Amino acid sequence: MPRNDRVEQWPVSGSVAMGLLLCTERGEGQRRRSVREVVAAAFRVSVRCTELLDGTVRRMEKQRKAPRGTRKRDVPLTQDGIYAMALKLIDADGVEALTMRKLATALDANPMSLYHHVPNKEALLHGVAALVGSHFREGKREDMPWQGRMRQLALDFRALAHRHPKLMEYSFARADYVQPEDPFWRGLTDTLAAAELPASAIPRVAASLCAVFTGLLLSELTGALQRWTTLPPAPSGPDGEAASPPAKEVVDTMFDYALDATIAGLESQIARTRKEP
Repeated sequence: MPRNDRVEQWPVSGSVAMGLLLCTERGEGQRRRSVREVVAAAFRVSVRCTELLDGTVRRMEKQRKAPRGTRKRDVPLTQDGIYAMALKLIDADGVEALTMRKLATALDANPMSLYHHVPNKEALLHGVAALVGSHFREGKREDMPWQGRMRQLALDFRALAHRHPKLMEYSFARADYVQPEDPFWRGLTDTLAAAELPASAIPRVAASLCAVFTGLLLSELTGALQRWTTLPPAPSGPDGEAASPPAKEVVDTMFDYALDATIAGLESQIARTRKEP
C-alpha cells in the first residue's frame, strides 16, 4: 500500500478490470462465460475494490487525526464554560470523583490548558460554588412581612441545595462557602434590616441563621435527618425492624417546623432588643 496521503482509487480498480478482460481475450478463465458476463464481473470487482480502498483511506485519515486535547477547539475554553462542565460532572458523580483530567476529557481539551483558567482543583470548586450561588435569585418581596420574606428565602435556598445536592453537601462543610456578595447573604441581611433589627446585631444574627439553615440542609442531604426520625420512640415494624424513613412530604413538614421555630426565636430576640434602653 503506498504511503501517500491520498490513495488513487480508480487506476487500481481499473487495472483489475483490464486484467480480467485480457484474461478473457486470451481464453484464460473463460469457462463458458460470455464476454458480457466477464465484463459485468470485472465491474463488480472494480466497485468492491473502490469500497475497500475508501475504507482504507478513512482509516488512514483517522489514524492521522490529532490526539485529544491537541486539536483546535471549535469553541475556545472559558472560565465559565469550565465551571459549567465541572458542575455537570459533580452532579453526576460527586466532588471526590472530579479530576482535572476527567474534566479536560469532557471538554475535549488538553488537561494543561485548564490551568490557564484555574490554578488547581480547590480554585475550581470555589468557582463552581460561586456559579451555583449566583443562580440564587431572591424575588421581589418588599411588600411581604419580614417573616414571610425569611421563610421564602429559606425555602428558595433549600430548593437550590436540592438541585445540586452533591456540591452543596461539600460546600456546606467549608467555612468560606458564604461570601458577603452572595445573593443569599444579601437577601438575609436585607430581611433582618426590614425586621428593624439593630444594624450592629445583623451580622451576628445572620451568621446564626446561616448555621441553622445550612446545618438543617446538610442533615437532610446526607440522610441524617431522615434517619433520626426512625430512632426510638419511633414505632418499629411488626417484626421489630426499624421504622421506615419518612416520605418527602414529611421531611418538608419537618423543615417547616424548623423555620417556625427559627422565626419565633427571631421575633423574641427582636422584641427583647426593642425593650433594651
